[in-house]
Amino acid sequence: MRIHTTLLFPSLILLASCGDKDDTAAPDPSSESDVDTDTDTDTDTDTDTNSWPVSTADWSHCPDDSAYVGDASWGGSLQATAEAEYCSAWSEERTLEEEVVAQSRMQIVEGSWGMPIEDGSHDFVLPLCFAFAADQANPELDGSGSTSVSSSTWSDTTYTYLTGEQGFSGGKLLSHTVVLVSDKGETPAPTTADGSANDAETGAGFTFVLHEASGSPFDVDAVTYITCGDPGWARNIHTVEFDGGSVTLELWLGDNTVETAVGTFSHAEGTLDGTDFSQNKDFQLVYRPDHHHFGRHFAVIFDTPIGDACALRIDDLDGIDDVPTGTVTLTDCDLSAIESRTVTAETFTIE
Repeated sequence: MRIHTTLLFPSLILLASCGDKDDTAAPDPSSESDVDTDTDTDTDTDTDTNSWPVSTADWSHCPDDSAYVGDASWGGSLQATAEAEYCSAWSEERTLEEEVVAQSRMQIVEGSWGMPIEDGSHDFVLPLCFAFAADQANPELDGSGSTSVSSSTWSDTTYTYLTGEQGFSGGKLLSHTVVLVSDKGETPAPTTADGSANDAETGAGFTFVLHEASGSPFDVDAVTYITCGDPGWARNIHTVEFDGGSVTLELWLGDNTVETAVGTFSHAEGTLDGTDFSQNKDFQLVYRPDHHHFGRHFAVIFDTPIGDACALRIDDLDGIDDVPTGTVTLTDCDLSAIESRTVTAETFTIE
């Protein structure tokens, strides 16, 4: 799941979405099952099961409670559940090859973590960790970190902003913005981290951006972490036929018309030169949008090479109609081209 966004510090970025969407409700983020109960004589199984990409993240290197730097008696708190896992957001400014490197997940260690609410600067490290693809090193906490607190009140509601950063190995920094919300004069309610999106109604939530210590959260290679799946997203399905095979791509998108919508590339299946393939693993499904998803670029990395191809690359799909615009390329694992295939047909639907 990947998106470019304009970061606003110290204000919270409530990552919203773009793209077409019909009135059909999207599924629960954990799964969708629909069963065809008609009496036709089609040859399918009449049962489909769709889910967000399967996480292959290894969390064995994550820190324990002792990595927390702060004060449990602080007036604010972040309540992290065992489901506090977040996915890297895609960027329309990166290439598809750069998205392969950027793809990652972030996990906040389960627990109740005190958050300062008094104005000023405070030493602060939230225990969390990252999982990148197996061929990349995972940055680890170096023990340094701080946050600055400021607050404002509007219409009898007080918003407390925590902005800061904490250090990681490999010359990385994680910048954060956390927003705690309360009635005027009251202690902020705990903010929950359970893998879901920020609270659009109250404004409570957080943004985390991993970037080079020598750079900033606004750099092209900076990675923002968002929910891995939201029930408000709509399912976009592209099917592409080409010489020697076909592929169906399942892309879930939100409906923000201002920014390029958040979402996730969840599943791909098809056939290549007589060999069937199906993929739903997170680090083997790669996506990059053009602005507002007007153009869409995908890569499916196979579990086992098919012939000489480690992956199938599908570029320049149109998110508006069925007019064939795409290209299909067989590639190495780094997405470098091996052979092009002629596209013969495309279909596109939104559910």
